Amino acid sequence: MPTSDLIFIIGRQRSGTTVFRRLLARHGALDCDEIFHGNLNARHRFYGFVRDRAAQDPAMVHPEHHAFLFRKYIERQREVAAGRKLAMDVKYFGLNLIPQREDVDSRSPFIVSFLQESQAHVVHLVRRNKLRIFVSEEMATMTGRWSAETAGDLVTRKPALEIDVRRAVTAIRTLLQQDRRVGALLDAVPQVERVFYDEMFDAEGHFQPPVRRLAARMMDIPEASSQPDNLKMNPERLRDLVANYDDLARALQGTAHEWMLTDPN
Repeated sequence: MPTSDLIFIIGRQRSGTTVFRRLLARHGALDCDEIFHGNLNARHRFYGFVRDRAAQDPAMVHPEHHAFLFRKYIERQREVAAGRKLAMDVKYFGLNLIPQREDVDSRSPFIVSFLQESQAHVVHLVRRNKLRIFVSEEMATMTGRWSAETAGDLVTRKPALEIDVRRAVTAIRTLLQQDRRVGALLDAVPQVERVFYDEMFDAEGHFQPPVRRLAARMMDIPEASSQPDNLKMNPERLRDLVANYDDLARALQGTAHEWMLTDPN
């Protein structure tokens, strides 16, 4: 019996959401991209749908209508998919963008309720090494290159990053807190699957068997590919990416986060 046609991939930026979404798309899912992204030029994004509906009825711009519009958005994507599954990337910030009436403390976001009632597939991707997330975002911001599908897309001569050490340490704490809060929200969703970025790939960069089995189960296929569509953007040692690495190392020495300096993931 086929499983749900809705697949929500939830995670922080730089945590493997794109590469997992692209794996599903390779096996036939409609790649809906980051559905709550603010750039409305890409197809399949929710707020592009809201823009179009508000052009017909200006009242639809008000957030009180967005839960209704989200259900209509799902209907529309199903029409476009024509029987294919929908692979929808939801970054952490998107979980509470659509208000739910009487949710005065934002502890019961509409999206979480929708995940529960729809029985959609849900995968929560977590990257444990928060320092790697921070450095990866800094590098992407500096180079303007956020992903790579071929070797030609990679930045060959990377600038040496001068890290604001205090900001890096604060970012690690903030990112860990985000994981805890999102994890608590998603614990209310029985069907959520939690996958850790450092366990997604083998030494050759291929998907590990558990990731392939998860993708196959979500797509109702016997087996999923081991080959990612995206390449790792910053596989180098942090020492080779960060100009003031020694200052960073001193700040983390003896802390619970010191391991992040040398962990490659």
